[in-house]
Amino acid sequence: MALNDKLGEEDAGLFDSEINLFIVSPELKGKGLGRKLMDRYVHFCKANGIATAFLWTDVDCDYSFYQKYGFKIHKTFKSAKLLQHGTGHEDGMVFYIVIDQV
Repeated sequence: MALNDKLGEEDAGLFDSEINLFIVSPELKGKGLGRKLMDRYVHFCKANGIATAFLWTDVDCDYSFYQKYGFKIHKTFKSAKLLQHGTGHEDGMVFYIVIDQV
């Protein structure tokens, strides 16, 4: 996990804030809670002059939520899991969002 943190946060200085461990339990998915949480975060950012946010994840996560919300891909990377095995394609993703565009 530490290597993924490093790879996912290499460009952290380009953004004003980071979303870390944004997780909704499987039992509660589909009830709009993720959207409510993200809306609350965006509202906080707007109220405090925070212009951008980023997060990193990998293909094991249901990252379609971020895409639907308006996040864009900043870059991809090979996760620690793949680096250890020396195989596969880039499976880590860094997403970002411009708060004023939400």
